[in-house]
Amino acid sequence: MDVLLLREKDGENDKYHTLFKENGYNATSIPVLDFMFCNLEILTDIISNISDYSGVIFTSKRAITAFSNCCSSSDIQYISKLSDFNIYVVGHSSAASLTKLGLKCIGENTGNAEELSELIISKEQEVHKPFLFPCGNLAKETIPTKLAEKKISVKSVSCYKTVPNKQFISKFKLFLDKSIPDYIAYFSPSGIDFYFSQIKELLGDITVVKFLCIGRTTEKALKNFDADVYGVAKKPTAQGLLDAIKEGS
Repeated sequence: MDVLLLREKDGENDKYHTLFKENGYNATSIPVLDFMFCNLEILTDIISNISDYSGVIFTSKRAITAFSNCCSSSDIQYISKLSDFNIYVVGHSSAASLTKLGLKCIGENTGNAEELSELIISKEQEVHKPFLFPCGNLAKETIPTKLAEKKISVKSVSCYKTVPNKQFISKFKLFLDKSIPDYIAYFSPSGIDFYFSQIKELLGDITVVKFLCIGRTTEKALKNFDADVYGVAKKPTAQGLLDAIKEGS
């Protein structure tokens, strides 16, 4: 069984590839998105005055990378400055990125922005300073809106832009020349919006493929194209995606 993952492979020991291989699936990753950092000077200035904030919220690895780059470029001792802060994060993958930076975080078991918002609200009873929220240009307003309802202020800073990966179509065509995948897994609404129509055209008959989604937000985006969703991961992890395949079998 071939599974095409529309995301960037995470090195030689990629968790998705390893887990799927162990369970009899042949996984291939092709990145459908690319990213461009922006507003890093603004983010650097804010980090320099991080004591003006109650904590930091991350919902993507790209935002963590942007944050880390700002700290490194200005020699800010961010680890010591943030040691007493609450740092919130969505998902195990982003949490692992923060751990590598020497930072402790809360929320790795949350699967989306709504769940993380509820966690923050439950833990932050009296907040007098805003939370810093480095994010992408396509980030939804779920977290700022949910927290504002509970009088928790959020300072959003768009620090990267999500754009289509220009090499995706050529790589996808090369993949199709070898075989039609049994499953195609989407990892973000952006990947669907950018390329689903072309994927559908190249496949010819999309009923030969079972579509998977890493979460409910991505599922909603795929259904907007009137596509059938075979399975949705209950948690945005390799195991969650594998379970979605098995549960649908």
